Amino acid sequence: MTTATVENFNAMVVDDEVSVRKVVKKVFTSLGLDVDEAEDGLGALGKLEGKTYDLVITDIKMPKMDGMKLLEKIIFDYPYTDVMIMTAYSTDYTYVDVVSGGAMDFIVKPFSTDELKAKIYRIARERRLINELKESNRKLEATYKEILALKDDEELRCREINYEKELLLEELEKLRSSKK
Repeated sequence: MTTATVENFNAMVVDDEVSVRKVVKKVFTSLGLDVDEAEDGLGALGKLEGKTYDLVITDIKMPKMDGMKLLEKIIFDYPYTDVMIMTAYSTDYTYVDVVSGGAMDFIVKPFSTDELKAKIYRIARERRLINELKESNRKLEATYKEILALKDDEELRCREINYEKELLLEELEKLRSSKK
């Protein structure tokens, strides 16, 4: 897979463990991308206020604000930002819990860099497809409006032609009446 699918992809990693942030940052760097870091949910919210992110990868268990609360806030305040949850506590949280809470994906620590890359590529691909679909829908709606306008124009032309035909028929009738 090429890095072209994650071009211009803005991401942030949120984890209270520096080592995890470094690993995630290394994965993004290997894809030719920069990633911002925050050590907890409050720090992440501060960064979200100043920059648009495509993806936030966050741990669940952190001081000050946990990842699930951060997920809720991102969904509400930054609906165009996707969230991937990571945790070392896979018995406390399941994929279903996290995804039904609004996350795009879930990854269990420790994870391989290949697994993380695959998830990042999938999210980037889905974002691209969603954006393409939105653009196609926008074009389709514009075309539909043009068709409606043409239809209205055609109906107006038909009414005008019918009116002209009625006038001509009236004139013909007057001519016939005057010849009798």
